[in-house]
Amino acid sequence: MSWTTPKTNWVASDRFNISDYNRIKNNIEWLFDKAEEIMQTTISHYDMGTDVTSYEGYRTADDFNKIEQNIDIINNAVFYKDYGATQRFYANGAFIRYTELNRIESACVGIRDTIENMIIGISNKRLAFILGQYNLVRP
Repeated sequence: MSWTTPKTNWVASDRFNISDYNRIKNNIEWLFDKAEEIMQTTISHYDMGTDVTSYEGYRTADDFNKIEQNIDIINNAVFYKDYGATQRFYANGAFIRYTELNRIESACVGIRDTIENMIIGISNKRLAFILGQYNLVRP
């Protein structure tokens, strides 16, 4: 699975479509894959299913709740940052708004940056300071 650049500039007039849903879902899966790889552990999360290919049987409120819950899970597993309040969606309720889409996709970018910084830190394998460099440091 590959990373796709998120859309973080949603406005009220934008339309949410299948490719948007798949991008968000796949980016979250990418985050879990990378986090599990560097942490060498399995992170339990909600299965978001396969990519959507048609508007027939389009996603339900429960599918969007899984996205929200998975963002919380990966955020807590990697390094917690406040990305705003998690929303809850209900059947026959309001559809996801552009503000939530901006929050979700911005959270994905932030978590990705954190994961990439962790990978860089692991690959460098050196301390950020040098021990014993100063006269005041005594063994």
